[in-house]
Amino acid sequence: LFDDDQEQRTSPQQRTILLNERQRELSNERQRKLSNERQWELSNTTTTLEQISDD
Repeated sequence: LFDDDQEQRTSPQQRTILLNERQRELSNERQRKLSNERQWELSNTTTTLEQISDD
């Protein structure tokens, strides 16, 4: 009920802004995940290379 009430009070413009912010948060989150995975891959690769050169 409360949520519906707020929806009514929120103008279409505000709703769009809210949606955009949500989208930006989501894409930021995705970017962070991706870069974390990338870092992890890079560090794994580096480790492997070091092991090879040690031999």
